[in-house]
Amino acid sequence: MESILKSGFSREETEIIFVDDASTDDSADVLDEMVHQYSHVKVVRQDKSGPATARNKGLTMSEGEYVWFVDSDDRVVEGIAAQLLPYMRENVDLVAFNYRKVYSGHSEDIRNFVVAKEDTGVGCLEKMHPGLYLWDKIFKRSAIREHFIDNTYHIEDLYFNIINMIHLESVICLPVCGYEYVQYKADSISKRRDLASVKQANKDAYTVYSRLANQALLTVNESANTLISMVLQNGVAGHLYTMMNESPTKEICHYIEKYRTLGLYPVPQLDNLRKNLFLLLANRKNLFVLFAAIKRYLRRE
Repeated sequence: MESILKSGFSREETEIIFVDDASTDDSADVLDEMVHQYSHVKVVRQDKSGPATARNKGLTMSEGEYVWFVDSDDRVVEGIAAQLLPYMRENVDLVAFNYRKVYSGHSEDIRNFVVAKEDTGVGCLEKMHPGLYLWDKIFKRSAIREHFIDNTYHIEDLYFNIINMIHLESVICLPVCGYEYVQYKADSISKRRDLASVKQANKDAYTVYSRLANQALLTVNESANTLISMVLQNGVAGHLYTMMNESPTKEICHYIEKYRTLGLYPVPQLDNLRKNLFLLLANRKNLFVLFAAIKRYLRRE
């Protein structure tokens, strides 16, 4: 919260909306104090529904011309507004920028862009793949065609980015670091691996990839279709790999057949030797499921 306040956006032209997704610590009290202290801060509370629903609620409440989604356990770079605002005032559909991974003892700058460049949404996504994060870009609110998929907890940002950015023609990509992605998080959703979280992650992955597959059928732009196909191939391959390590064999079989129905399984060869070697196994359902079962058994031993 402090980093957002130090980003350089003035109170007069900024609204800050915090969505409290049923916090169980003292976050609610801290947020109430923020509202009393800062007139441009708003707080909305919801029953536990996950990040997608929280983002939708904040997006619906927002009145600003541009929207920046910031995760609660990360930081905005101090003073970054001075480098972003000139382009936002040019009325572009989206401003994208670099970010920094922050570890407990060091940091690493991720440079997707080395020069300032005007691009399309598809062109910008091609340079940012496979990250496709949400917080390294600022959307013009009127350019957002579709909201997040409610009640999803994983890769909701991937879907939102693709489904909206494939239509954008006015994008500026900047070689500046605007966001700090904190890696030493104690309890981030993406790192939870209890059975309930694994089942939710599997459900969310299928929901996102099935919707993107349907979108591909409706998209006439060849570049956008190529991008969606690449994301689907890599995404389904990644989902199979994750299930091999975490999911019961019955669940693996269930999602393989669902992907087969969509035409996403077997997964086509990719442009990566290591991934293709994995697909030699993953595309042979019975062998893959047997391998996953043996791996889970040995892990229990």
